[in-house]
Amino acid sequence: MKFADVTVDPATGSQTIRAEFANPNRLLLPGMYVTAQFVEGTQANALLVPQRAVSRDEKGNAVVMVVGAGDKIQPRTLTAPRTIGENWLVTAGLARGDRVIVEGAQNLQPGMPVKPVRWTPKAPAAAAAGKGQ
Repeated sequence: MKFADVTVDPATGSQTIRAEFANPNRLLLPGMYVTAQFVEGTQANALLVPQRAVSRDEKGNAVVMVVGAGDKIQPRTLTAPRTIGENWLVTAGLARGDRVIVEGAQNLQPGMPVKPVRWTPKAPAAAAAGKGQ
């Protein structure tokens, strides 16, 4: 990559980037454009949490409720810098294997006992409607 503009067009979500790469078969000619996807980087220790599981505390921090020891509710403050699709990218505050409460957390208080069940995301309405056709 040779150059990346610092601004993103708010109407299209695009950014001007200049890259140099081999073109041995001369498939691309001067003046032609391409669409490319660049991987910004990876975070091996990050987790994805459904947006619906995350709320905010009085200070604006991202918080989830987890099922802790003895199946009792525990709040956890997260570091969640951005979303990816319908999930928050969580870089701190959760560990692999933590059981996050996705639905019904608004009715729970820390220390309450619960009977957890596995959450299964529902298919989007548009996709579900098209399956029977």
